[in-house]
Amino acid sequence: MGLLGFGDMDWKQAVLPHKNNDYKKPGIYVSIVQEFVASLLFIIIAVNGGKGGLQNALAWGISFVVVRIVFKGAHLNSWITIYRIFTGNNDLVAGLMRLGAQFLGAYVAGHLCGSDLAKAFDDDNPTLFEIKAWQAGIKEFVVISIFLWCFLQADAKGDDDTGKMNENIFMILAVAVTFFFHDKNIHTLSRCFVSMDKITGCWPYLIWGVAACVMTHVKRRLMKLEKRWFFESAGALSTLDD
Repeated sequence: MGLLGFGDMDWKQAVLPHKNNDYKKPGIYVSIVQEFVASLLFIIIAVNGGKGGLQNALAWGISFVVVRIVFKGAHLNSWITIYRIFTGNNDLVAGLMRLGAQFLGAYVAGHLCGSDLAKAFDDDNPTLFEIKAWQAGIKEFVVISIFLWCFLQADAKGDDDTGKMNENIFMILAVAVTFFFHDKNIHTLSRCFVSMDKITGCWPYLIWGVAACVMTHVKRRLMKLEKRWFFESAGALSTLDD
C-alpha cells in the first residue's frame, strides 16, 4: 500500500467521492478530523524537535513519517494535498476541506497554552519573504520540488521505487535533505498558519509552491510517470501500467 493509503481503491472512487455519496457517509468527515489532529501534532512535534542543523532536519522528517503512520491516510504536508487537487487525484471540495483542517490544526498548535510551547513557536522563524525576493522564492521552489518528487516516488507502486531502502526511512531522509539545502525552509503551507503575521506574509510562498507543483507534474508527465495531464479527466500518481 502506498503512502497515501488508497490501496487497491479504484482511482475514480478516490477522485470523485461525491458520485459515490461519500459526503453522506461519516468516513470522509472522520478523515478531515483526523487530518486536523494529525496536523496539530505534526506542527507541535516538529517545531519543538529542533532549533537548527541536523536536529531540526531530522525532527521534521521523523515527525512527518511517524504521525502519518499513526494517522493513516493523513497528508500533513499541504503541498501533497494541493498537488493531488491540481492533478485531479482529490475531489476539489474534499481537498479544500483537508487543507482547512491542516491550517486549523496549525493555528491551534500555535495558540496552545504553556510557556515552553509558546516559546518554541515564538522562536520558530521559517524564512518568509516578499514577492520581489526571488532568490528566496527559488530556494522554496527547489525544496518543495524535491519533497514532492521524493514523496511521489516513495508512494508509487513497485518494489524498486526507493531502491532497497524502506520507504519510511527514505522519506525521513528526503525531508532532512530539504532542510540541509535550506535550513529555514517553511516545508508546508500549513506552518504559515500558526499566527496571523505568518498568514498575511505567506502569499509569495504560496505562489512559488504552486509553481513547484506545476513543474513537478509536467516533469512526471513527460517522463510518463503519470497517465494524464492535469487538464484531462484525472491524473494518476501511480506509474503507468504498461
